[in-house]
Amino acid sequence: MITNPKLTHHLNTMTTLMQHQPAGLQGIDLIFTTKSFAKKKMLKTSNFYTEAIQGITELDIKKKINNPREEKIFYNKTFCTNGRIIVPNETTRRHRVHSYGQLLDEVQKRANHQQYIRGIATLYDNITQKDLYNRQEHILITSNEGKIKFDNVTQKILYEEMMVKKYYASID
Repeated sequence: MITNPKLTHHLNTMTTLMQHQPAGLQGIDLIFTTKSFAKKKMLKTSNFYTEAIQGITELDIKKKINNPREEKIFYNKTFCTNGRIIVPNETTRRHRVHSYGQLLDEVQKRANHQQYIRGIATLYDNITQKDLYNRQEHILITSNEGKIKFDNVTQKILYEEMMVKKYYASID
């Protein structure tokens, strides 16, 4: 659905059914969101896709970043501040800030001594992790086989990985 051009209608269907979500997330962004967002914040407009997205958040996946400026910053494992996922605040909601590019724009305004929104530039300053580069594909990281391109992921691999996570989680 994500990597096969012949299946884009599935992604389009999911995008339509799941509609716009909090923090500007939609479509493929929902597949790479966090477990807490999927369980607590995501609007449940489709039971099937809600359950699928919640299941996917259990896996260790890495998103291919085509354009860092367009990447959503909230509830996205790509960006962290001191090991914590970034969540929207009043300033970002008021100014409808959702993307990394919007943060970069405010930082550029500050550097050029133009009027800028301090809270948004400060948010950029506080980002301690930006996992944006060096990925040409979406990746699933498995317990047994390591990194696997999404194109090579099978139902068997997903099932095994989910069982490993569930089994080891029940032991802890």
